[in-house]
Amino acid sequence: MKPRRQLVALIAFALLAGRTFAFLPPAKPPLPNLDARNQQAIEESTLSADRSAALSGLRLLVPNVKVDFEPVTRAPKQISSLDGFLTGPAGLGRGVSAAALTAIPADDPHRIAKAFLREHSGLFGYGAEALDESQARVNREFTTQHNGMTTVVWEQSVDGVPVFEALLIAHTTRQGELVSIGSQFVVNPR
Repeated sequence: MKPRRQLVALIAFALLAGRTFAFLPPAKPPLPNLDARNQQAIEESTLSADRSAALSGLRLLVPNVKVDFEPVTRAPKQISSLDGFLTGPAGLGRGVSAAALTAIPADDPHRIAKAFLREHSGLFGYGAEALDESQARVNREFTTQHNGMTTVVWEQSVDGVPVFEALLIAHTTRQGELVSIGSQFVVNPR
């Protein structure tokens, strides 16, 4: 009985194999791909003079800093340090000066990220004002229980309308050290 079933399956396959199904090509040519995000990562040597100077300034403060740039906006997409944190405890030291930290109110819960943006506004193309409620809103904020790291995600907006994929993410330790900061904010969203 088993060989008979196999024979029936083989005959059915042979009959169906003679039929082929095909797709017709589209009547209209495909639309061009206008997505500029397909560009490769940019080289630091191609940065503007101002941005290059700002990067050199950050490297003086945090020698082993790693900066990845966004190919379209040419702004830093991800900043971290290969040998520690971007700031010292409570946000002071390394990549943030006392002047930048004291310029942000002490009761501001996002003081450390704002101070870093203020200190390195030449690198980002904007400062702490980009995180004001009129320009961005906190989309998510959470603290992991096992290590106390706080993650804050801001979403950039214009007149209350979110800018597509424009997020800024900051990670801070329990002691207030900035671990990393990543941005997809647009410099002048209007």
